Amino acid sequence: MIDTVIFIIVVLLLILAVKGSVRHFKGEGPCCSSSSGSSSEHKKLADVIETKDFIIDGMHCEACASRVEKALNGISGVAVTSIDWKSGKTQLAFSRKISGQLLEKVVRDAGYSLRS
Repeated sequence: MIDTVIFIIVVLLLILAVKGSVRHFKGEGPCCSSSSGSSSEHKKLADVIETKDFIIDGMHCEACASRVEKALNGISGVAVTSIDWKSGKTQLAFSRKISGQLLEKVVRDAGYSLRS
């Protein structure tokens, strides 16, 4: 009897977890709510000295991309020129030298991971 109750509870929890995951990957999760996820105005740099491509892992929707863009644009001398949440491809422009460690930290603090 107790095994049946435990089994039913585990199945219900599993169903809820799968349902939540499906909603998230369809763009209906909490990180996707209340906005379309479209980015605000793109940051412009006056004197770009370099552009570099990165892959950002963990983005599941436009709101994720917007969150990453906002975090990276918060760094002085860095501007996101393009970001695609589906592939993770992100291009950054730099007006000064920025350490890779700083970029990794900012992306990680936003909840994602950065690859060169």
